[in-house]
Amino acid sequence: TTTTTTTTSALATAAAKKFKEQDFPTLSPDALDAVVEDMRNGKDKFSMTDAMCIISGATVLFSREPNVCRVYSHEDEDGFVTVVGDIHGQLEDLLHLLKLCGMPSEKNIYVFNGDLVDRGGNGCEVVLLILAMKLQHPQFVHVNRGNHEDPHINIFGGFEEECLKKYDHGVFQAFHECFRWFPICTIVNDHAFVCHGGPPMEPDGTLVSVKWLEQIQKGPSFFESKSARRLTMKRRKKKMLRKMRMEEEREGHGVVAGSNSNVGQKTEPEDDDDDNDDDDDDD
Repeated sequence: TTTTTTTTSALATAAAKKFKEQDFPTLSPDALDAVVEDMRNGKDKFSMTDAMCIISGATVLFSREPNVCRVYSHEDEDGFVTVVGDIHGQLEDLLHLLKLCGMPSEKNIYVFNGDLVDRGGNGCEVVLLILAMKLQHPQFVHVNRGNHEDPHINIFGGFEEECLKKYDHGVFQAFHECFRWFPICTIVNDHAFVCHGGPPMEPDGTLVSVKWLEQIQKGPSFFESKSARRLTMKRRKKKMLRKMRMEEEREGHGVVAGSNSNVGQKTEPEDDDDDNDDDDDDD
């Protein structure tokens, strides 16, 4: 444990130093190799300081990336792009993969296609190691967002509980602040479309164009302010009630669905005041 803490502290210090000097986080190969070796020897614990530093640096990197990333294998015949499917917190699988295929490099590019956490017991270590590799090799490590990079699923899938056991809820929130910047998909050599869950489709079954995907704005954090969440829910409620009223009027009833006291009367949707609902909101 002492060895890992010392190594990852050096890793975090290096990242912080480079971030200040170049406004671009990076890591030394020796530090990352030492962390991988420690993990293979069963010393897989990152300190709170190291975890937050790695997550923060990676968040900066992903926030600068587009929603659709393009990667190209090295021109030589020995250049590879390795696409990795769901890891789901299985650290041993990730370490075995790195031993089998080698660490990221110009000729060995990795694309992790989402679902890094939940189910397995080492989601924190899996993500932190991948983010650390991203910091060391920003151009050679790419991560798509899967459905398990979502706080609602993590609450039931086990990742939230794992974060609380090993760190605290602040680290869980920091992970998701990073997750929300993950790209939607990666295009390899202009031929292979890599996206978790398959390519998006229109309601009529036609594929959504890549240009449309590139224009999608990355959404706000789930952990936004309580007032912002309340305002969003109020707007959704008003929109839903307005739609219901219009449908009833088209049918000739003029009745707001769900209202028994105003049968036969046209009723405007109420702008409910949710200011007194703070006790019911989950932070």
